[in-house]
Amino acid sequence: MSDRNSDNRQPQAGAADQKTLPGLPSPPQVLTEENLDSAIRMYFEHLDRNVEAGFRYALALVTAAEAGNALPAYIWANCLCAEASYFLNDMTQMRHFLERIRQCRQRLSTDVEHCIYHTALGTMLGQGESLAESTAHLLKAIAIGRGKADCLRSYRQALHCLADNYQQAGNFSEALTVLLTLQELTPLELREEAGTSKTDLLLGTLYKQIKDNDKARQYLERYLQGCRKMLYYQGMAEAYLDIGDILIDENRLDKARNYLRKAESISEERGFVRLELSARLTLMHVLTLEGEYLAAQAMLEEIQGKSQLRSLPDLHLQLMTESGMLYKALGRNEAASGKLEAALTLAVNSEYRQQEMEISLLLADLAGLQGASAKEAALRKRAAELHDEILGVRRLRQLMKIELSELHHTAQRELGDIRRQQQEQQAYTKSIEKELKALALQKTQRDEALRKLRRLIKRDSSSQPKDMALRQQLLATIDSSLGSEEPDPLLANDLQRNYGALVMSLKAHGPRLTPTEIKICILLRLDFATKEIAVLLFKSVETVRTHRRHIRGKLALPKKMNLLGFLMSL
Repeated sequence: MSDRNSDNRQPQAGAADQKTLPGLPSPPQVLTEENLDSAIRMYFEHLDRNVEAGFRYALALVTAAEAGNALPAYIWANCLCAEASYFLNDMTQMRHFLERIRQCRQRLSTDVEHCIYHTALGTMLGQGESLAESTAHLLKAIAIGRGKADCLRSYRQALHCLADNYQQAGNFSEALTVLLTLQELTPLELREEAGTSKTDLLLGTLYKQIKDNDKARQYLERYLQGCRKMLYYQGMAEAYLDIGDILIDENRLDKARNYLRKAESISEERGFVRLELSARLTLMHVLTLEGEYLAAQAMLEEIQGKSQLRSLPDLHLQLMTESGMLYKALGRNEAASGKLEAALTLAVNSEYRQQEMEISLLLADLAGLQGASAKEAALRKRAAELHDEILGVRRLRQLMKIELSELHHTAQRELGDIRRQQQEQQAYTKSIEKELKALALQKTQRDEALRKLRRLIKRDSSSQPKDMALRQQLLATIDSSLGSEEPDPLLANDLQRNYGALVMSLKAHGPRLTPTEIKICILLRLDFATKEIAVLLFKSVETVRTHRRHIRGKLALPKKMNLLGFLMSL
């Protein structure tokens, strides 16, 4: 792989090489808050395939943000450029984009803009610049964005980065608190459906640092599985690297080598310079542990010759520590002490407490070999103080297990409740929709039946009573019933009074007939079908059929005699 820093590229937002990868859409001509989310997703698509392509896409977004005159979009676009520069191992270029973001300070007006500003600076300052300054900006972003829906994207990003900062500084209890807050912020449906979760990666690395390897591997393997499913190569490289570290700690060096080779291969192919360097440094550590000192020394010289690590405190610290361990294994104790002393100074200045503790123990071992007992005692005392300062590992481990277990069970219960409520709501909604459709259909059918009854009464001179008042009253009742959703008792009464002679004849033939059965007989005689009678009387079709059977029985009709024919004969 060629050295990506050799071109000394200067960032030019209008560069001609701003091209997208095949199969991916071009960057927008104008970037605003409305299309910012989709543009960021597409940036990550480019970045994950090739870091250079991600950088070019981010540069195009800066130009588009300037065209859209949207300050939040402009800050985010410059933050993406700084991030891509960081992955390209170009710290000078990263600082250039950081300065662009700082220049936006005087233009900030809304809470959203202030939250994005502090999140962007905090995110990038934590990448090997100033952990303390990064944390200060992130805390400001969290204070501004807490509880504000329009700041949620920046708020979550600030929480992620703050947890990472606390881990680097060895403040694991604070990191845990932030991660639990982050989990509570994420909707349960998203937690379950998301193929991968950055929180899993952070929890995995946190457990790894406190030496709870089983828990660490559980979270990291879950993160790796999600990354494979989504073809998220950067995440895969990170997971392989972290799991490789755990396997080294368990002295499973052959398997660790396989994981590290995968991390190196993916990083080299995709252009993740920092991850590639970290994988090679860790592989060098494996070679040292296996006693392959010449191979380890050759890899060390190769890394030193190809990378400007002094601009990257975390990787530079790892290089000096691994170099010191290699020199110690080769018996070159003075050279080892020099490298480790420089590494210790860098760890102290960069506030890397975990690494400071580990390097102090390595220097104490060297001091013991050299007979410097006072120095050895001082270093071991400092390491013990750091251990206690970082936290009581056993207490935190137990606390994390209890809290995360409770959170998991609570989340499962909440998810179950949500699913049940959704199913009940869906079933209820469907039943209501079905009922409304049925009511609407029934109302339509009843109105049609009422209109038919009105027409029949007006033109049926044979059944027209002498008392015109009764007829007019029945017609008025029918008119008032049209459009009604409830039965009108006046309709049944007026119907019976209007056909008084027929009612008397029916009672003579069937004295046990009920008022409902008499109404059905009148409607049957008026040539109404069973379904029409059902909607008129607000009864089911089956109920009307049952009434018809009872009517036949009470009238003592022979089986061969038709009920309608009998009624028409009255």
